[in-house]
Amino acid sequence: MIQDQSPLNDEFYFVPKTAMGDALRKADWSQSRLGPPGQWPAALRSILCMLLCSKLPMFVWWGKDHLQFCNDSGLENFPSDRPSQGQPGPQSAGLWSLFGPSVTKIMHTALQSIQEGQFPMQEKIFLNGRLCVFNYTPVFGNGPVVEGVAAVCSEHEDHAHELRSLIDAAPFPIGVYEGPQMRIRMLNQSIIDAWGKGGDLVGKTYFEVLPELESQEIYPLLQQVYNSGEPYHAKNQRVDLQRDGKLQTFYFNYSFTPLFDDKGRVYGVMNTAADVTDLNIAKLKMAQSQENFRSLIMQAPVSMCLMLGPSHTVEIANEHMVNLWGKDRQEVMQRPIFEGLPDAREQGLEGLLDQVFKTGETFTASEMPVHLIRFGTPEVVYQNFIYEPYRDGSGEVLGVIAISNNVTEQVLARQRVEELIKVRTEMLVEANENLARSNADLAQFAYIASHDLQEPLRKISIFSQMLQDKAGPMLDSRSQEHLRKIGQSAARMQSLVQDVLAFSQLNKAAGSFSMVDLNQIIVEILADFELLIEEKGAVLEISDIPEIPGQPLQLSQLLGNLIGNALKFQREGCTPVIKITAAKADKAEKLSNHLIAEADYVKITVSDNGIGFLPEEADKIFGVFQRLHSKSQFEGTGIGLSICKKIVDNHHGAISAQGSSLKGAVFSIYLPLEINSSLPPTAERYLF
Repeated sequence: MIQDQSPLNDEFYFVPKTAMGDALRKADWSQSRLGPPGQWPAALRSILCMLLCSKLPMFVWWGKDHLQFCNDSGLENFPSDRPSQGQPGPQSAGLWSLFGPSVTKIMHTALQSIQEGQFPMQEKIFLNGRLCVFNYTPVFGNGPVVEGVAAVCSEHEDHAHELRSLIDAAPFPIGVYEGPQMRIRMLNQSIIDAWGKGGDLVGKTYFEVLPELESQEIYPLLQQVYNSGEPYHAKNQRVDLQRDGKLQTFYFNYSFTPLFDDKGRVYGVMNTAADVTDLNIAKLKMAQSQENFRSLIMQAPVSMCLMLGPSHTVEIANEHMVNLWGKDRQEVMQRPIFEGLPDAREQGLEGLLDQVFKTGETFTASEMPVHLIRFGTPEVVYQNFIYEPYRDGSGEVLGVIAISNNVTEQVLARQRVEELIKVRTEMLVEANENLARSNADLAQFAYIASHDLQEPLRKISIFSQMLQDKAGPMLDSRSQEHLRKIGQSAARMQSLVQDVLAFSQLNKAAGSFSMVDLNQIIVEILADFELLIEEKGAVLEISDIPEIPGQPLQLSQLLGNLIGNALKFQREGCTPVIKITAAKADKAEKLSNHLIAEADYVKITVSDNGIGFLPEEADKIFGVFQRLHSKSQFEGTGIGLSICKKIVDNHHGAISAQGSSLKGAVFSIYLPLEINSSLPPTAERYLF
């Protein structure tokens, strides 16, 4: 069970707060014949209570060893001797020389002296310059057995008055009841306040004053003490008292001690008590809090347990934790954790638990592998867990709370995925290398082929033109048409070869990057298209574009192709309007275009009001030799937008298109604003 660390059961409840009372509390009783104060005889506790509360010098000697006790006033009268509480009397030479002979005599002759009416016995002692009178009284234990001697200094002989003074001055409840009717003889204010019955109680019986106790088994106990002469002691006892018109619950440590006359017969009972209501309520609240804590652990959706003490004894563990351990509950509960779970030893857990218990510092681990034998099968269990110190109300560490989450399935699944990714990555690297080699070979072939084709095509064009110039007039109309088509085909073939050559050259290194002023490049492009723009009456709206890192020639090709297409694909009967704008790409745009989230990009938009294209054609227009219109409608080889796509890839960016047959085309280009060699080419990002 959870250890009760609160000082609710005070063995010194009968000791008032005085100097010698504190000395009594602080003394080491483990080596004394009396043993722990909780085991002391009731008669000794009662007489010590009176001694410590007395304003007059008072001493008590107890047992065969004459264990000596005194109060503050007694200590003040013997400052040089300074008697220690509970030491044998003969060890205090000064005191024992004064009192020893009388104490020894009384211990041996007390019963006979009582029968002869010789008590209380007086002795005059010259003390501190004046003559004092000490009254010696035997202290009885069980029945007529003399266990000790008390000595009280008084200037008069009224011992009853001294007893009454002691009772009145006591800081805890005391009452004296006489006869079988338990008629109240003496009460102090503390017990009157505890009962809450007013002050006019002396002369009434205990039963008349406290009728509500009849059903609480207190009456029979009081009668039993009176009849048997045996004291009764109760700790943390619930007592329901009628206060302010309603029954209220209190808790007391109380004693019923028999009082003997000079014949050794019981004539009454002394009732002493200590109100421990607040402490017991605190204890009940603590017990409830502990029960709530236990319920929290048992009902937690994760594995939890509480281990107490330096041996980490398992106090509470829910089913999730027991299942995680893979043991039967009886194998681990109420046992040190590494006794109930020996398979967890020597994996570093011992040191972690010891550290948390000793330092009070929390320890957290993620995906820690622990080798266990779960239900007879060796397994590796991966855990996310926390070791949290468990403290009492004063902050002292009592144990360790373990909270664990079994993440074995997730870890193994991730490991499998990581292994698959590793294999796939190796395959992709190899595929990329092969693709790079193939692209290089293809580019080399395309370069050679297009370069070698240009010369024959040039000759075909020249000779066909010469034939047209010289023999054309002599040919019939049909032959002239054939000759014209030869020239047109040669020209288209020559244009196609030039585009293929340009596309193949883009596979080579783009050259070193530098900061490029796109505004200047656009000015140069517009100068090249000046006649066509004037012919078509085109309107251009261009905003400022920031400098970007890149290869100037390729960026000129990119924007030139897009502006040229916007001029070429004009809607019949409509003045061409071309708009070029720039803005910083936002997070959503970077995500949708598979760009690096941490990098900054400029978004360049080129839009027109031309013939456009259908939305479903947007993904096809960047393919090589892709044409959406016939050659008779619009000239071209179908490679221009493929070149744009390749240039953007070379610059670690992205390009997309939106089209409408009614509103024209919109091309969005995303290019990095800073040179960053860590950015992979766009084509390589798409592979993943």
